[in-house]
Amino acid sequence: MKKQTAIEWLKDWMGKNQYFIGNDLLEAIEQAKAMEERQIIAAYLTGRDDEDTAHSDWTFERTYEDYYRETYGDNK
Repeated sequence: MKKQTAIEWLKDWMGKNQYFIGNDLLEAIEQAKAMEERQIIAAYLTGRDDEDTAHSDWTFERTYEDYYRETYGDNK
């Protein structure tokens, strides 16, 4: 099964739930935001692992939380 981006997931959710009520859409958006954050973290860690392999004598001091906060702010 192909991985979905957060936006693809939200689009599919909206297509399956055409008649959502109340806070359903807001909850789906929050779920998509959490999914996007996990995807960004995973991409950062993958890139960091690749960089660690290329430069094994250099260690990263920034964590994925630092990267996320610096790049996107603390919008939770």
